[in-house]
Amino acid sequence: MVETQQDEARQAIWALYKMTPCMPLMLRFAFHDAGTFNPMNDKTTGANGSIMTKEEIERDENKGLDFAKL
Repeated sequence: MVETQQDEARQAIWALYKMTPCMPLMLRFAFHDAGTFNPMNDKTTGANGSIMTKEEIERDENKGLDFAKL
């Protein structure tokens, strides 16, 4: 039986979770990235990786998420 890419990704994510149960932290990290707003450039919102910037990760509501960047 040939597995789809989605099945392979699901298995890889599940294997990672079993090694390091970090999913709640990663879910919070993704949620906070999705809630960002870019007022300077194109006024976009949504998950765009901006949480990786120093300015975003240092905001009070993002405390503790710097660990998820590693």
